[in-house]
Amino acid sequence: MTQVLTSIQLGVKGMLSFAMAVPGFQELDSEDQASLLKASRFDIWYVGHIRCFNCTLMVGACDWEFHAEELAQVWGADLVEFIFRMSRQGNLLDFSTEEIAVLRAVCLTFTDRCPTLKERQRVEQIHIFLWDVLKYVVSRTQKDFNHWLSKTVNFLCLLREFGIKFESASSQLTLGWEVLSDNPLLLSAFLG
Repeated sequence: MTQVLTSIQLGVKGMLSFAMAVPGFQELDSEDQASLLKASRFDIWYVGHIRCFNCTLMVGACDWEFHAEELAQVWGADLVEFIFRMSRQGNLLDFSTEEIAVLRAVCLTFTDRCPTLKERQRVEQIHIFLWDVLKYVVSRTQKDFNHWLSKTVNFLCLLREFGIKFESASSQLTLGWEVLSDNPLLLSAFLG
């Protein structure tokens, strides 16, 4: 269990470091930063770990190894099946390291999940800039950007659906992990 706690702590630190490196993010209002991070935490984590899912063997090897059956014991078979279906589609896109980094930043700056943003227009400007960066990065490797974009938007829609399903499942989850209950900040980051 200590390994899971350490992994969550490192994940939260890594996510904060990543967000602060996104151009313009650090200058945003701190409440806006927190809202954007909370709303996008699943997207940022998942896109960063997309290569960890082996859909043929139904296993994952992120910060720890797991089989789909093990995940299903905690999250339920339907959610786990959805994760691997989404992973199959994401892995077919074969994102480069640069594409993954920019996609994570794009996910961070989606404003639609944060109705109370104080600096919505600034966030939207950052978001538009990041889409331009993504287009530049992708145009170096993809011959047909529009085709790539349509497949990526489909993937992002699945990712959004996953986030909604994960929020719902985690709100009903009761973990008997003392290590998380002793760390309410990490519990909040883990379960929402």
